[in-house]
Amino acid sequence: TVQATSSSITIQNPTVTASDTTPNEGDTVTFTVSGRPNHNYAWLLVASGNYASPADWAMTDGSTYSGFGTGLTTDANGAATIQLDAIADNTTEGNEVYTFRLHPNNSISNNHVASVEVTIQDTSGSTVSITPTSTSQDEGINKRFDFTGSPNTTYYFTLNHITTSPSELYFTTGGGQT
Repeated sequence: TVQATSSSITIQNPTVTASDTTPNEGDTVTFTVSGRPNHNYAWLLVASGNYASPADWAMTDGSTYSGFGTGLTTDANGAATIQLDAIADNTTEGNEVYTFRLHPNNSISNNHVASVEVTIQDTSGSTVSITPTSTSQDEGINKRFDFTGSPNTTYYFTLNHITTSPSELYFTTGGGQT
């Protein structure tokens, strides 16, 4: 007697998700892995952009962070999590884009099996202010404007005038005549 049977096998590719794909500086992001039960994975944060660096992240549990990790082991259900803090660096440099990559074995290789992109929102935005010492001034007397901005940042400005000819305006710092 021959009996026909059928069965199906589902092969689950690992996945990784982030609790927040656009966290602000200072926020904690939980990366959740769903993969093979009781399996060791390695992970890597790959930066893109001019200002992204490993210094933008820290391990929430206080362990040493170096941009990658090994020993991320899933439980019997194939689940694991890791938490990272997006560092509030108090530097205005724009948003920073990272890709969290999951590697199949407990080592970093050129092949990754899952990834998720996270963009840290730069919340260190500086307040720029220009304040005149007075709102009106007699001819021949210096007019001062106090400027506040972020350190190591180049700012450009324009001085608009209504009744004054450009030849009557001079800069005593920053050079030149307007």
